[in-house]
Amino acid sequence: YVIGQNSQELLPEFGNYYKKIYLNELTNQIDIPFEKLKLNLDKDHKYKNFVPSPDGKKIAYVDFFDGKTAIWLCDLATFEKSKIFESGVKINRLQDYSSPLLKWNPTGKLLSFFHQSKGWLNFAFYDLETKELNSKKMPQLDHVQACDFSIDGSKMILSGIKNGQTDLYILTIAGSSLEQLTNDISDELDPSF
Repeated sequence: YVIGQNSQELLPEFGNYYKKIYLNELTNQIDIPFEKLKLNLDKDHKYKNFVPSPDGKKIAYVDFFDGKTAIWLCDLATFEKSKIFESGVKINRLQDYSSPLLKWNPTGKLLSFFHQSKGWLNFAFYDLETKELNSKKMPQLDHVQACDFSIDGSKMILSGIKNGQTDLYILTIAGSSLEQLTNDISDELDPSF
């Protein structure tokens, strides 16, 4: 009775409140026809990070296979696939499934991702119009756990790890400058703009 209602009165109000919040999210989701993607479903392939484009016309995903990593882009109208990135050496070893981390720019024209290469964290983006892949080293960080674009797509907020500590960073896309926002022992795991 601290809030003036008993549990019988509070429960429907609680449910309606969260339905209003999450109904918009549910209506904006798209159904991905996985059977039409023609994935190689043998035991050696692991597929992760299925990320639909903002307009829902394309999907990007990662294929892990015997130490190799590939990023695929699929047109959901024609189901034509193209490999836009590949790294690693075909060798049977423990695979890090957290990298690459995929994120679409809000315009839907760029697919960005963070990946490890030769011991370095790299930020890369694939331009759908020019079909060019650009990649830059990010020596300031060891790993990126999560990221989100600003509404205009000019910046990203990152949950980055440096020397075992998770902090928040702002990455300015045009100049690739990185600004550290926090420096504390708390784990900032899932940032958003």
